[in-house]
Amino acid sequence: MRYGLTVYLPSYIFSIEKATFNSTLISIVFPIAGSVGMLITGFASDKFRVEKKTLLVLGMSFATMTLIYMFPLTFQLNRLYGIVVLVVLSALLYAIESQITVIIPVEVVGEKHSSIAAGLINSIGALGAFTSSIISGIIIDIYGFIEVFRFWSYIQIPLILLLSIAYLSMRRH
Repeated sequence: MRYGLTVYLPSYIFSIEKATFNSTLISIVFPIAGSVGMLITGFASDKFRVEKKTLLVLGMSFATMTLIYMFPLTFQLNRLYGIVVLVVLSALLYAIESQITVIIPVEVVGEKHSSIAAGLINSIGALGAFTSSIISGIIIDIYGFIEVFRFWSYIQIPLILLLSIAYLSMRRH
């Protein structure tokens, strides 16, 4: 979803604003807020064991699913509130990615296998980003931007299910 937003957010904003500068300016918020989100979550997660980190990411994924669904509706009703939703959404998306691709795998598999775990997770993520970007473009062309935001919201469900299974598995051990 993050790559889909990176690719299609400027076009979505332009379709509403009809101004390239506004589209670019608002789209810049996405990676900046995401970087801040990674830092804040990184500092916070250092205080937790892996089970709590997984639970934190699970909660953040629920919030992300809700915010991505709400963003286009909020942005169309009130630009300022829409930008606030985008800032929080961006912070969560980047934070989740940093936890799932680096922090949690290293703690689960240990330092010895951390490189292969990170490589496997990142390669699967890259394939997902590629596939999602193509599917997102098709959805936008056929149904429009609102439907692609719904799609991005719904594709959080498998992540939430996997994190729930991982969390329950960790609690048993």
